Amino acid sequence: MIDRLIASLDSETRLWLLIGGGLLLIVALAAKKRAAKYVAVPAPGASIPIIGQWLEAYRFVHDSAGVIEDGMRKAYNGERATSGQCAPTGQTFKISTPTRWIVIATDPAVLRELKYADESVLSMQAAADERNSISYVLDNTIHSNPYHMDIILKNLTLRLGVLIPEIMEETSLCLEEYFSSKAIGYDEWIPLDEAFLSRCVSAITGRVLVGLPMCRDREYSNILVNLTKRISRAGYLCNIAPEFMKGLIASRVVKQSAEMRKFLEKLGPVFEERKAMIAKYGDEWEGQPNDCVQWVLKSAPPNTPIHELCFRIFYLDFSAIHTTTLSVTQGLYDLSAHPDSILPIRQEIEAVLGENNGEWTKHSLSMMRKLDSSLKESQRLHPVTTAVSMRKALRPYKLVDGTLLPKGVWAVVPAYSLNRSREYYDDPETFDAFRFSRKEDDGAKHGGEGMAHPDENGYVSFGIGGRNACPGRFFAAAQIKLLIGFILMNFDLKMSFPHAPKPGEPITKDKFAYFLCLPGGAGEVVLMKRRKGVAERARGVKTGY
Repeated sequence: MIDRLIASLDSETRLWLLIGGGLLLIVALAAKKRAAKYVAVPAPGASIPIIGQWLEAYRFVHDSAGVIEDGMRKAYNGERATSGQCAPTGQTFKISTPTRWIVIATDPAVLRELKYADESVLSMQAAADERNSISYVLDNTIHSNPYHMDIILKNLTLRLGVLIPEIMEETSLCLEEYFSSKAIGYDEWIPLDEAFLSRCVSAITGRVLVGLPMCRDREYSNILVNLTKRISRAGYLCNIAPEFMKGLIASRVVKQSAEMRKFLEKLGPVFEERKAMIAKYGDEWEGQPNDCVQWVLKSAPPNTPIHELCFRIFYLDFSAIHTTTLSVTQGLYDLSAHPDSILPIRQEIEAVLGENNGEWTKHSLSMMRKLDSSLKESQRLHPVTTAVSMRKALRPYKLVDGTLLPKGVWAVVPAYSLNRSREYYDDPETFDAFRFSRKEDDGAKHGGEGMAHPDENGYVSFGIGGRNACPGRFFAAAQIKLLIGFILMNFDLKMSFPHAPKPGEPITKDKFAYFLCLPGGAGEVVLMKRRKGVAERARGVKTGY
C-alpha cells in the first residue's frame, strides 16, 4: 500500500519527502546525541519545553553573542542584570547550538581551571578538530599529532624579529601592486576591498610559510583564499551531518575539488625538491631556506606522504588568513569610525620610525603603544570569535564549581561578554583607542602587555592563556599592526555612508555567523593615498612605497 502511494506521487513531491525525511533523521540523531551528553546546569535561553533548545540554536546561528549575553544575565544570581553586571561572577550555564549543548564558564575559579587544563582531559586540539571537522576535510593526524604547535613556538615566534622586515616588504608590495593596478590618484577615495585584504594576508603569511617565489604567485594566493572558504563551508556541513555522512561530504566538497588539486600541484613539487636537497646534502645543508616548508620536513614523522605535508602547511594558512583578515578589517572600521584617534597614532609611528632609522622592526613595533592600544581595544570589543579557549572533555570531568562534564561536552570562555564587563572597564561598550596606553602611562596592570597578551581579567580575545594559549598570537599581532600601521602612514581613512544613518543607528555594528564576529554597520571604510607619505620618506621615515 505504501509502495503504491509513493508511486502515485510526482517526482518533485517524492524529492521533497526525501529531503524532509533526511532532515528529520538528522534532527532525531542530533537530539539523541544531545540527550546522551546531558549537563546538569541551567539553560536560561532554552526554557520552553522541547522546542526551546531548537529556537535558541536557530538564534545562535546569527547572534551567538546575544545568546551568550542573555544567558549570563539570566544566570547572574538567578536574576536578569544590566549589561556588564553578569560577568564574571555568574554561575556556569549552557547554551544550545545547532550541533551540541555548550557549557559557558564565567566563574573566575573555573576560568583558571580551563586556563591550565590538562590536554589529555580537557582538550583544545579535540575541540578544534571537531569544530572544523579537520580530521575529515584534511587529515586526522593534524590534531592527533600537532607538531605544528612546536614549529610555531620554536621557529615562528622566536624568529619574529627576523621576519618583520620580510612581512613589511610583502605588505608594501601588495598595496603598491593593488593601487597601481587601479590607477588611483591622490584625490580619489575607494572602498576597502576585503577580498584584496585576504589576498594580502595570504601573501604575507605565505612569505613565512612557503617563502619566495611561491608567496608571490597570484594563482597560489587565490587558491589558498578560495580553499579556505571551501574548507570552512565543508567543516560546517560535516559538523551538522550524521557521522556516516561526514567522510562523503569532506571528499566531495574539499578533497575532490579543483582548488585542492591545484593546491597540491603547486606545493607538492616544492616539498619534493626540498626532500631531494636534504637527501643530497643532509639536514643542515648550507643556504637552505628558513621557512615553514623546511620546518615541517624536519618535524614530520619519517615517510610522511607529500600530501599530508601539504595539508599541514595549509592548516597553518587556514588558521591565519581568515582570522587575521577579520582583525585587520575590524581595526580599520574602528579607526575610520573614530578619526580623531588616527593623527596621534600617525605622530607616534613617525616619531618611533624616526628614532629607528625608519625601520619597522620588532623593537620599533613594541614602542608604538598608541597603535597597539587602539588595536587591542578593537579586539576587546570585537574578538574574532565570541567564545574562546574551547575545550572538549575526553572523559567525564567535574569542574571546581561541581559541574560534571560528560565525555564529549565542550566548555568555553565567553570572550565577547567578558571583554565588555564593567567589572574591569569604565564605559566598556565604548571604543576608546587609547584606553590601554593610558593605563600603561599610569603604571596599571594592563600597561605594556600588548594586544597579544591574554588577561583573564577582561581581555581574552586571543584565549585565556595558560599552557594552551594561541601559539600564533604574536605573529598574528605583528601582522595586524604592520598592515594597519602601514596603511595609516600611506592612506587617509574615513567612513562613507551610502545612505544617511538613521537617528541613533550605530556607525559600526557587529554581525555574527555562529561563533564568528564580523565587521558591519551603517557605513563602509574608504581609503585615499596620502601625499604626506612622500614628505615623511624625505625625512628618512620608511613608510612604504
